[in-house]
Amino acid sequence: MSARITLTILAATFGFCPLTASAEKTGAKKGGYVDVRTYLPQGYVTDGSVDYREQIQKCFDENAYVYFPGSDDSAQPMIYGSTAALKTRPFSVVRFGTNAILKRLPCFGELLTLGKGTHLIGAVIDGNKYAHWPLMADRPYEHYAYVTGHGVVLGGQNIIKDCFVYNLAGIAFGAWSSSDNKIYRSRAENCGFLEATGEETWMGEHASGDGFFFYPNSHNNLVKDCEAYDCSRWGFVIEGSSTNNTFVDCRGGNIHFKCFGFIDVEGEVPNNSLVRCRSHNSGITVMGSQNDLFGCVASQIDAMNASYVRIIACTTTGGPIAVGSTFDALEANARPSAMVLFNRVFMSRPFEGGGIRVACGDHKSIVSNNTVYAYEHGPRRAKGLALKNVAVASGNQISHGRWDKEISQFEKPYYLRARVDLEFMLARKREAADRRLRAYLPELGIEDEPAHLKILIGEFPFAWDRDDVGRKLAWHKPANRPETPGRAFIGRHWDTDHVWGPAPIGWHFLRFELPDAHEGRKVFLHFGAIDGHATVYLNGREIGMHDGNTEVGWNAPFHFDVSEGVRAGANDLALRVFASSQLGGPYRPISVVVR
Repeated sequence: MSARITLTILAATFGFCPLTASAEKTGAKKGGYVDVRTYLPQGYVTDGSVDYREQIQKCFDENAYVYFPGSDDSAQPMIYGSTAALKTRPFSVVRFGTNAILKRLPCFGELLTLGKGTHLIGAVIDGNKYAHWPLMADRPYEHYAYVTGHGVVLGGQNIIKDCFVYNLAGIAFGAWSSSDNKIYRSRAENCGFLEATGEETWMGEHASGDGFFFYPNSHNNLVKDCEAYDCSRWGFVIEGSSTNNTFVDCRGGNIHFKCFGFIDVEGEVPNNSLVRCRSHNSGITVMGSQNDLFGCVASQIDAMNASYVRIIACTTTGGPIAVGSTFDALEANARPSAMVLFNRVFMSRPFEGGGIRVACGDHKSIVSNNTVYAYEHGPRRAKGLALKNVAVASGNQISHGRWDKEISQFEKPYYLRARVDLEFMLARKREAADRRLRAYLPELGIEDEPAHLKILIGEFPFAWDRDDVGRKLAWHKPANRPETPGRAFIGRHWDTDHVWGPAPIGWHFLRFELPDAHEGRKVFLHFGAIDGHATVYLNGREIGMHDGNTEVGWNAPFHFDVSEGVRAGANDLALRVFASSQLGGPYRPISVVVR
């Protein structure tokens, strides 16, 4: 038997690609992998500054086994720059060495599309999204406008192991009508471009930035032991009649900014399973039919549009488990045959809708052996159970109290490789606030440049007023403030990590400087928007109120003429905010304007 035939048999038996003459000529590694550097031009650099898309694509086209060498020094990785539209051959294998990174250079489109049956191993993809801002800054502002393309697009029957996509303006791992894929030990972090839109609401529907996304008709996919953090829409998504998909031991949530949610099983999708998936501060939404949750942890579980759902041995860290109904009416949206068994629900606010809330449409639902730790503080008390037309409701237990300590035990330290650029986010918020303010200036009688303009944004002193004693104790006067206030951000909603239901009253305390030149001029305080009923105090005196608990008021800018109450030099500003919703707070910045 010839050596060539023997080598071919070994390759078929043990699953490696034999060294061919052409592979040897291009510098293949042992085991049959072709070193991608042999396709790069002479004098190439591996600092991610040069676009080698054409050379990398040629390597993919000509070889089934491709290797991206790395570095022994994590401080000096091998970075391969590329624009979009890379695509592998079917049934190929692409492997990355330690400290090897594929960096996306500014462009639109999908970065890496996998051919059917391709294996991707150890890939680290730097989405480089902050460098994309000049490219995207002038795009029209609309739903899903701020998307540059996916990091990795699955082609079906792919196996992805130990991969990491971060700082990407679009979806990290996307499957479009793609089935039978398996993803293991992979991670998506800081995906989406919500911060670039200047959007201050905590929800991310304006920027499609999911971690792991399956849509439409993507079936039989397995995602195991994977993570998705700071993905501005959802960490993990199943949509569009995608069936028989399974997420096992997946983790995620919010670290630097608020995401829309942890896991979304949306639409009329049946027969999907979530097993031991955990997020201590982000929620799970389940729709469709015959979807299952076993041993999951989330801030809340929303199955209000789910039929034949099974929620077993799960834990919520602040919010309810809700099946059928709406949060306003049990009878509005009843769903058939739910099983809600052996769950723990921790309520962090006095939500009157029930810690476990089930409305059954066929009198066959079972809600048994659950424990609800319902919130209670003074007169503020959460309801434990709210059930309608349930067949069996036995063995459920309800305790009342405050559960902050118990909820905090679910928090775990996270290993973060990709840091959010907080300075970039703050700069974009300032730009958005300035744009909105200048559009509002005619309301202040200002047609030209103001004599003075100061935008107040960022962290300032803050205190919860759980017992509503702030007015009685005159917290609006600096001498009477709580001794050890916390901090809260002017320019986004209150912290919503572990909460469901109306918040306590909150007080914000700010200071700002005004130059002497304001004398004889009109001075205004402009509020971009406050979610909740706000009372405003300047230098210890009430100057006005705004009702932001209405459907219109929560999103409306407003102002006060403070010419008589303001003074040169330091000024003290206090806000008392009562929010009837589960959000609340001055989620757009405050500005001082002199005409």
